Amino acid sequence: MKKLLLLLPLLFFFMIAEAQPDYKPGYIITSQNDSLQGYIKYNPKDIQSQTILFKKKYNDFNTYFSYSIDSVKRFYIYNLGHFESMNLKTNFMDYGKVYVQLIYEGNLDMLFFNKKYIIRADNGTCMELRKINYVEKETDINVIRVSTPYITFLKEYMKDCQEINKDIDSLVLYNRTLRRFYRNYHTCINAPYKSYLRNSIWNTIDLGIVAGINAPVFKSNSQESGFSHMNEDLWDYKSGLVAGFYTNIRIPGLYHKLMLHTGAMYSSTSISTVTVDESPVYTVNYLNIDFSTLKIPFGLVHRFTDRRISPFIDFGICGNFVFNDKTEWSVKQANRDMVATELIPLRHYQTGMFSGAGLMVKFASNLRIVLEGRYEKYGEIDEATPQYNSLYTTLNNFSFMMGINIDE
Repeated sequence: MKKLLLLLPLLFFFMIAEAQPDYKPGYIITSQNDSLQGYIKYNPKDIQSQTILFKKKYNDFNTYFSYSIDSVKRFYIYNLGHFESMNLKTNFMDYGKVYVQLIYEGNLDMLFFNKKYIIRADNGTCMELRKINYVEKETDINVIRVSTPYITFLKEYMKDCQEINKDIDSLVLYNRTLRRFYRNYHTCINAPYKSYLRNSIWNTIDLGIVAGINAPVFKSNSQESGFSHMNEDLWDYKSGLVAGFYTNIRIPGLYHKLMLHTGAMYSSTSISTVTVDESPVYTVNYLNIDFSTLKIPFGLVHRFTDRRISPFIDFGICGNFVFNDKTEWSVKQANRDMVATELIPLRHYQTGMFSGAGLMVKFASNLRIVLEGRYEKYGEIDEATPQYNSLYTTLNNFSFMMGINIDE
């Protein structure tokens, strides 16, 4: 008898649990009142068996509507004797989980959003799944109303802000309107607004550290016969070091795969050549160019996909600051012991252009390996002095870099 009494609380617990709706993570409530219980079942491990299931309780008569998630283009909510339909122009599973958004404007409403699309549904009105551009005020948004018993579940389902960030940031938070919805969600569950600001700012920035080799391409186009020997392709290039950091910044309202790109890169360059000019006097020229540069790129980067291996391209302008320059031109003539040495003045600032392409390989939740090849083109690097204005020297660079990218 005592054992039976001990089992009564456990039996009572199971009775209560059985009476409660099966509200678990992975199920989204799509109900307008207590008499209708609808949910979308989501199992990422078995997409083929996904179903949309709606259940209506009316006079002890149960009606089920079940469709394959891969083929359904229209589903119905059976409510009080008539259908409310939402025309699906795309497949839910294309974008992963469907989340619920709470907006508190007098009444508690529920808004579905998925990537850049939103389901609009008025009472008894058929609306389409449309792309969001910009919503000026709350009255422009048609939402599905939910009853009070579901509020607790919705709060529990969305209480972990960090988990939501990982699941939907790359899909929706680049849109200015959905950022506003996200802010309203934090307000609804009494989450600190500073937390939203901190998360939203961090979610718009990628950081990266790269290092590699710098391969210079030096060219002189002298127009005077006295410097014609400098045009020969006898340059000895030494690969230097390139290292630095960069940041990619997403702008609200801008296409989410296109980001602003900037950073700072250090590189070293070393070029030398030995040429012979036999007319009018046998002369040997020794030219050594050594300098370091600080590069400040500013441009755009476009990431084609957001998968494990993501190709990207970048392009823009680049400021080039020259320092630690040691550039000498030594001349030795035949039958003379005298060696004349001149210092060639270089421009300490140049503006050029860059373009590059590469791959990002994801190996952790927010870490990627970056591989990039970049080409930089600049103008003349020597000062336009009367003595050296005929050298017309230009310097271009090929950089091959590898590093780590920290996603939002």
